[in-house]
Amino acid sequence: MSPCKFYGAWLLVLLIGISALGCRDSKPTEVPTTGPTMTEAELEALRLAPLKVLLVGSPAWSEEIKLQFEGRGGATIAITTIDAEQWANTTNEDCDAYDVLMVPPDRLAPLVAADKLLKFPPAILEKWGHNSWFAVDRRIGRIDQNTYGISLGTPLAAVLVHPNAGGADSNELRIPENWAEWQAAADSDRQNQRPLRWVEPMSGFNPASSLMLRAASMAKSQSQSDVFYSRVDGEPRLTSPPFVKAMEDLKATYGPNAAELKNLSAPDLIAQVQAGTVQGALVPLPRLDDVSVGVANLKPTPPPGSQRFYNFFDKSWTNRSAGVLRTQVVGVSGHIVCVLRRTRKSEAAFKLVELMVTTPTAETFAPFAEQVLVSRSEQWSNASQWIGRQYSVDATDKIRNIFDLANDDVLGGTEIFPSLPGNRERLQALTEAVWHVLEDRKEPRAALEECQQIWIEIGKNHSPLDPLTIFQRSK
Repeated sequence: MSPCKFYGAWLLVLLIGISALGCRDSKPTEVPTTGPTMTEAELEALRLAPLKVLLVGSPAWSEEIKLQFEGRGGATIAITTIDAEQWANTTNEDCDAYDVLMVPPDRLAPLVAADKLLKFPPAILEKWGHNSWFAVDRRIGRIDQNTYGISLGTPLAAVLVHPNAGGADSNELRIPENWAEWQAAADSDRQNQRPLRWVEPMSGFNPASSLMLRAASMAKSQSQSDVFYSRVDGEPRLTSPPFVKAMEDLKATYGPNAAELKNLSAPDLIAQVQAGTVQGALVPLPRLDDVSVGVANLKPTPPPGSQRFYNFFDKSWTNRSAGVLRTQVVGVSGHIVCVLRRTRKSEAAFKLVELMVTTPTAETFAPFAEQVLVSRSEQWSNASQWIGRQYSVDATDKIRNIFDLANDDVLGGTEIFPSLPGNRERLQALTEAVWHVLEDRKEPRAALEECQQIWIEIGKNHSPLDPLTIFQRSK
């Protein structure tokens, strides 16, 4: 073979090889970056570096998490603890310094949109029995049908009743089952010139929560969570009939007593129930862990329901079936735990999440954390081990019934206030609107119209993560 033919053949083989490589399906490979190679000591230091966690909660909760996590393996953990106000001023970029977030769910959608969170693999969710958890827990951390955050507890509302609060009339004590009876009890107390015996906390964002609790109870079904936002245009529905009716009910119930209730907090109210000065209080569950208050003998019962519901489709009110009350509970806070995409310690991060959400260790964390309660059906067999410190043991079944009721399509259903950036500002605006009405500074519809405009502006400020986009993605 002549030299020309020899080299020509090799050139042909080379070209064919290059062509074949170009057509072959291949996965992208990491390209090494320029720079000095890490020494074995540096690699070991990276391996031993602590798992970095950002927690919105208490130092006691932080210490317990560290104790539990480090006691179950060789990994270490470094927790930064901040409060709700600091979290509100934390940017998505600030979160990049951590591996795991245990925070309110209001930032979930923006973090997902910014591609900062890892999806929980289906195999891990199956291992944890995620499908067996209550529906409300599964919905909190979902975006686009993917799970990016795991609920650390579902905030629920319940009526706490002291069994002897009625005094001589305790044998005839009747717990209001609907909002009309709750309001009638307040009217009766005023007519008899005595303090209100059925009350809600009115400090902080509690007035906004009370309003949304009532409005959500007037939804047609569990799927009609658009009582808060329209799924057509994403606009808030604060001026819709359920919200107007809820505001009118609040004014009729508490307006004449507004001054004395304005600074009433949930712990204050629980103490009054324990002392027997009020018969019952509608307060957020689960955080009743102040043992010094002594809530062991208080009986939790479901919150009042609505006898009528509003159908947004045909713009009409309809009576519910006989004996069926809509006992809605609204999640406006709570916590979720997320794993950041940037972490080099994903395995340790997932192990931490497993520790937080699976029995029996989940119960161990509950007394240290706000808005954390055993809410997995498989955990209730062990619930009395710790829950007895806060409730009487026979109350455990009643608490379980509240959770079951909140996940029943017919008798209950939990409306989750959409996890939107700017929710803190929304709740603040709605709280102010409630007080404008209770203190006779504005009429219900006028206050809601003004608040709705504020909500619309808040949504514009967070565009393109507007309510419609996030609300539809988190179905």
